[in-house]
Amino acid sequence: PAPTDAASEEEESEASEEAPSAPIDPARPRVSLAAEAGLLSRRLRYGDDLFDELRAHDVSPTPAFGFVARSFPFAGREGAAGHLGVEARYLHGLEIDSVRDDGLRFPTRMRALDLALLASGPLGERLSLEGALGWSRRGVSIGPTLDGSGSMQSAEVPDVRYDALLARLALRVQLGAPLALVGGAAGGWLLGVGAIGGEDGIPVRRGYRVGGHVGAELAFGLFRLGFRVGWTRFVLAFDPEPGAERVAGGASDDQLELGMRIGFAL
Repeated sequence: PAPTDAASEEEESEASEEAPSAPIDPARPRVSLAAEAGLLSRRLRYGDDLFDELRAHDVSPTPAFGFVARSFPFAGREGAAGHLGVEARYLHGLEIDSVRDDGLRFPTRMRALDLALLASGPLGERLSLEGALGWSRRGVSIGPTLDGSGSMQSAEVPDVRYDALLARLALRVQLGAPLALVGGAAGGWLLGVGAIGGEDGIPVRRGYRVGGHVGAELAFGLFRLGFRVGWTRFVLAFDPEPGAERVAGGASDDQLELGMRIGFAL
């Protein structure tokens, strides 16, 4: 028998109902983009400087700006693909003067770049764990300056460009609808160090980096507001040549980042 008019209308109504769109997972947005502004600082020290020929270097907190882009393109789908993503981050410090121990000031720039593959998954109702594997660069360049007599002076501190293969683990705790806390640790091997281990530096036997970060994120609909503090230490073991004027056992380079992010997530 043919269905009644009421039954037909009910079936059509059910068929026309659209399933609600999946909500944004704060830990795995399909696309997120944020502008970042903050401060960068540095503290370089040498160990076992036999002839006292190597200069320490400090950079006071300097303004920096950049961006962070993340994407989990298949977020919401079942299977491993839904948990995989990519990340790119760039931070550029404005030029400032760093002061040598004799009072001379040298134009200095700092910068940071990270590219990574991500894997993220839940550990519970409010916890999620994220792993990252990628490439990272941190650089500090120091230009010459004029002294009181008008002579050009070098800072005698080599430029660095730390390129590293990096692994990172981060934990995210969702405290409520708007607020989440994040924190993690990272480590990796240095592939390149720049002039500190080049022709004018001391040959490097090995180098690695360690670090960590903590922060918070507030979500208001599509908009995101975040705060982040990060610390990284670069450790170098030198292999000085016999008879060299500059001899040291190694160096440690501590860099601190303090930043705020404003962006959106889809």
